[in-house]
Amino acid sequence: MFNIKYLTSLLISSILLTQTTWADSADKIYHINGKTMGNNYKVSLVANSMTPQQLYLLREDIELKLEIVNKTMSTWRKDSEISKINAWPADKPIYISNELKIIILASKKVEKITSGAFDITVGPLVKLWGFGPDGIPTAIPSVDSINQVKSYTGSSNFSLMGNNYTKKDSRLQLDLSGIAKGHAVDILADTLDSKGIHHYFVDIGGEVFAKGYRPNKENWIIGIEEPKKNSTHIITTLSINGKAIATSGDYRNYFEAEGGKFSHVINPKTGRSIQTNIISATVIAPKCATADALATASMVMGTKAIMQLADEQDLAVMLIEDNFGELKIHQSKEFKKFITQ
Repeated sequence: MFNIKYLTSLLISSILLTQTTWADSADKIYHINGKTMGNNYKVSLVANSMTPQQLYLLREDIELKLEIVNKTMSTWRKDSEISKINAWPADKPIYISNELKIIILASKKVEKITSGAFDITVGPLVKLWGFGPDGIPTAIPSVDSINQVKSYTGSSNFSLMGNNYTKKDSRLQLDLSGIAKGHAVDILADTLDSKGIHHYFVDIGGEVFAKGYRPNKENWIIGIEEPKKNSTHIITTLSINGKAIATSGDYRNYFEAEGGKFSHVINPKTGRSIQTNIISATVIAPKCATADALATASMVMGTKAIMQLADEQDLAVMLIEDNFGELKIHQSKEFKKFITQ
């Protein structure tokens, strides 16, 4: 789904800890690679010198921070905090961690901006359509079944007072998959900043935050691939410093039934799989969690609505539509500022 490439004159090594010397520069670029949230992660940082021991300790800290995110927000883990509150009964407050509180509040902010196009309670609808962890989509759910599930989804069905979370219906489930990966990128960026590292590139499964400069004193260059299966064609390149990028798309995760193509992206307001010409939405934002959530919401809102919102609120958004095999690209004014010349 996520098709962002990090473009420099080097290749990120597949081994865990590496370094590369940049020509005509005393600085080096160091790489820490691994796996998290079902994806690969890559951290590249620029420094004059780092010992293997320093890199090892940094990787340990990165892995610890990623484990905290997973233990808090992973619906795949039965021991996670979110799994615990999803199994919690209705009308009974439960105290949640600050980390979970922060991401819920961030989600609600994007929900408000997008008039409900982003909703972290949409998980039961995703499962109903067959796109859940154990499902294989084969058929369109009935109107009655959609309405039944919709009756207990929506953020109005839970409350958050301080750190006390309460849901009105025991069937309500939170699913942070549309924002958690971006949040994890932000956590790693904050970790690097706290250690005095201010020139770096963080990538978790295509969700990116880049800050500072490469050893040649130029911004980080990000390539956006054409959103087609097996394609490696770069359709645009972006110059990034102190910004995050996230991409959402439906060209790899959908099913066909009754003559139509149904995406894994569900409209929270209608309860239905979206049917749209948009195959890819890319958002640039100060925080990767925000970019991640807005990219998902963009798929739901549709071209006219999201591009109007982008112009009104100075959002950096790019949409790619597939019109019978012909790609049409829409870029907001703010997005165009990041395109390399």
